[in-house]
Amino acid sequence: YAPVKRAAKLTDKVTLSLSASMDGKEVESTGEQTIDLVLGEGGRVPEFDENLVGVQAAAEKSFKIKYKKDHQVEELAGKTVTYDVKVKEVAELQLPKVDADFAKALGVEDGDVKKMKEEIKASLQQEVDRRVRARLKDQVFNALVENAKFELPKALLQSETQRLLQIAAQNLQRRGVDPSTVNLEPSVFEPQAKQTVTLRLVLSELVHKNSLHAKPEQIKAMVETFAQGYQDPAEVLTWYYADPKRLEEPTALATEENVVSWVLESAKVTDQKVDFDEFMRGPNA
Repeated sequence: YAPVKRAAKLTDKVTLSLSASMDGKEVESTGEQTIDLVLGEGGRVPEFDENLVGVQAAAEKSFKIKYKKDHQVEELAGKTVTYDVKVKEVAELQLPKVDADFAKALGVEDGDVKKMKEEIKASLQQEVDRRVRARLKDQVFNALVENAKFELPKALLQSETQRLLQIAAQNLQRRGVDPSTVNLEPSVFEPQAKQTVTLRLVLSELVHKNSLHAKPEQIKAMVETFAQGYQDPAEVLTWYYADPKRLEEPTALATEENVVSWVLESAKVTDQKVDFDEFMRGPNA
């Protein structure tokens, strides 16, 4: 970042000190220290960033924010907080010069910029392929569930509902919340349980009828994919094969890939052009 003499805008870094008060009492203060806030990155509630858009270095500003009743910080929920900020600096993001030093910083030992660009392109293509496949898999699985016409065994549905409820309770405990103080109704988890059990039964039937079980080489390829992100892929490979139980996940995923490929062979697939940034952000962005 480099300091600028203009009004702050989204993506700028604003260096400031602040004090906050609620009902006449101070609830936050940086004192003589400063904090950095990149506008638009979600460091605080959106309203805070919005109030800083347009400020300049050396400016002082006061503003109020009324927090929503369901705000995650219980002490602030439904309350109005008054903020007084002193802006020390506004800085904009500066892209580094693309040269040998930059290439070396990204791991290209000889500093070859062309090689760096090729590696980045290959890495991006690999990530795009992975996400395309993941989205295809979701679409295939959703279609299988939607077209499944059979009654689910009550025992399986109840078991899966209880499993999801237990996971939710464990997540609450990890966040320091006593599950007994939260009304965890089994009915809340039934739709997800129904979808999970339906998919599980459909996949099992398709795999059995069409001999779609993962082959050893497919399992190995899946494990090698897992190992790509580690410094020593060979060590990771050895770790997986040291215990058959560790191969259960890659085996299941490889089998699922076989089901997806089998479905796509007979499905009508329509290509759709999408914006790269939008695609990488994901469907729920």
